Amino acid sequence: MNMKIVGNPALVNARMKNLVLKVIIHTERIDLRREVVTLSEQGSISVLDIGESLRETRISLSPDTSYRSLDLLTEGNPDYLADICDINLATQIEEKFDVVCCFSLLEHVHNPFIAAKNLFDLTSSNGYIIGYVPFLFPRHGPTDLAYQDFFRFTRDGIGLLFPEAKSVEVWPDRGRLATALICFSTSYKYIFEKRFPKLTTIVSKLMSSGKHQLQTSGFQFRISK
Repeated sequence: MNMKIVGNPALVNARMKNLVLKVIIHTERIDLRREVVTLSEQGSISVLDIGESLRETRISLSPDTSYRSLDLLTEGNPDYLADICDINLATQIEEKFDVVCCFSLLEHVHNPFIAAKNLFDLTSSNGYIIGYVPFLFPRHGPTDLAYQDFFRFTRDGIGLLFPEAKSVEVWPDRGRLATALICFSTSYKYIFEKRFPKLTTIVSKLMSSGKHQLQTSGFQFRISK
């Protein structure tokens, strides 16, 4: 049987490759939540916080910051009660934001591609999307399924989510050894890392050079529009 070519698979694969090659990998550790605080101190900015992902960092924002929240659940009394995967969301919210925050969010949404597009469309021109996604990280979520845990993301997947971005930057969150430890027990994150931050930094650097730098528990990312 002769090979039948359907569509243009070579072109599609080339496009995927270009999206992945576009991703810039940083090796230093960073706290992008703190970056929002720094930006707010440098001048008045507008911030959209998805799923209360800024957490306690929110209280450190400059008083001049225009802060809005969006959530699927009512508990946090969000400014926008909405599903980030709603295909009409960006057209129904008239505001655009300088910084859109989505830390530990995209693994919990039911359609990360629509969610990513909404994040991008809600970002103002020359604005940023900052956040975190897990990769080699244990399943997490409440037993009552008030929200769910659906997906994990590689460096390649982050590039694919934001095809229209001016730039895509990622920071691997932990090294290969630290990632193995957190997969063995989440106590490594919630107990060991909090009690021994200096030792944590050393462990995170072990076995994480070269091709192993992408074998991480997750990625912080910054998407420039």
